[in-house]
Amino acid sequence: MMVPLWTRASRRFWRHYREEDKRQHFGYSFVLLLLAAPWVPLAAAVTLVLLIGLLKEIWDHFWGSGFCWIDMAANVLGIIGALPGAWLLASLWQSLVA
Repeated sequence: MMVPLWTRASRRFWRHYREEDKRQHFGYSFVLLLLAAPWVPLAAAVTLVLLIGLLKEIWDHFWGSGFCWIDMAANVLGIIGALPGAWLLASLWQSLVA
């Protein structure tokens, strides 16, 4: 029986979600987006945080434990979780500056 790709990926993600490294990727992406949002446009902040996560995984590929797509998924989930707060912070910052 053929299992859909998204189901296999979901199972793999939930198998690894308790690892400390995944929580760190989520948390750092969350905080970095909140810190970047008041200073640069939100799309640029998201891109910057994704790029930082990708560069960290490339580093791991060559000098660490290896590239991990589950870490990248944790980065994306951290960004998604921070988006409402980042949007609010950016809006408040713009109203204070203007």
